[in-house]
Amino acid sequence: MMRTLKARMVLFCLIVLVTSLMLLVPTMQLPSGNEVTTRIGPRFWPFWILALLAAGAAVQLVLSLFSNAYEERPSKKEQTSSDKLTWLQANTHIVVFVATMIYLYAMTHFGYLITTPIFACVVSFALGERNIKRLALTTLVAALIVAVVFDFLLEIPLP
Repeated sequence: MMRTLKARMVLFCLIVLVTSLMLLVPTMQLPSGNEVTTRIGPRFWPFWILALLAAGAAVQLVLSLFSNAYEERPSKKEQTSSDKLTWLQANTHIVVFVATMIYLYAMTHFGYLITTPIFACVVSFALGERNIKRLALTTLVAALIVAVVFDFLLEIPLP
């Protein structure tokens, strides 16, 4: 089990790394910010996303190769009651999906500045954050990042 999981992780990291590096070549042919009228060109986001994806895959590949973290999990009979998941932990994917659908609907009625902080807070809570200060900080940072990226850099007005 351990070797299979480790081999799969290494293979996945290699595929992501090679694919992202291959996609960087055509990305470099897109116009930069100096060649267009907007502050950042069409090359900016694809380049940085692919570069960070390649870097993350490389780091994960190294960690996977030198890690002993791939251990067998205990069977269901061996699990204690403290190992059981809560409803929220077991259904996080559903909560995030429903929150996203509600967010998309509510944004058209209440606007970005009201719905985005609420959405960021709900999703952060669903993903396991319980510290109030970190929830508030995540909410604020999410709203600011999207406002700066869309309104200022891309010059797209917020809804």
